Amino acid sequence: LQEKIEFMRAHPAPSGGGFFKELEHMHLTGLKFGLAFPRLSRVASWVFHASPNDPLLGELRAELRSRVSANHRRILEQGQQAGDVRKDIDLDAATDFLVAVNQNAVSFALERKLGVDLIELCARPELAASFDETEQRRLVGAMIDIARIGLGSGKTDHEERRVIDLQDL
Repeated sequence: LQEKIEFMRAHPAPSGGGFFKELEHMHLTGLKFGLAFPRLSRVASWVFHASPNDPLLGELRAELRSRVSANHRRILEQGQQAGDVRKDIDLDAATDFLVAVNQNAVSFALERKLGVDLIELCARPELAASFDETEQRRLVGAMIDIARIGLGSGKTDHEERRVIDLQDL
């Protein structure tokens, strides 16, 4: 977790992009971390998806999920304050949604497209090379567009809405 925090800090989001650009940057940077540190990512995924009743991993799982949720909630609150996220949104539900998207949606899309999940992609450099930055941006951008429709305030000052082509998801 500390390695990922340091990696994210070393790759900050450009300022002034708004909530959805920050969210997109966070997902892309997390993906880059996974590609750069596949073993750490595999361990983190294993812990994150462990049973809450696991006697060895339960406490670590709870800590990891708490930190991930707190980070997502923080950026949601900032998005609300900036007017990018609807004020009437249930922050707990929105946080759960974003965490689930962050943990699962990209992995599901990769399984459909490449036949491997995100962790397997990170561990196989030959496959990772076929999923270049353009493909990463397109996939994550489509996911963020869907989140924008549900969470967004309709404000478009900071960003343009992309047309979602369901074939691209």
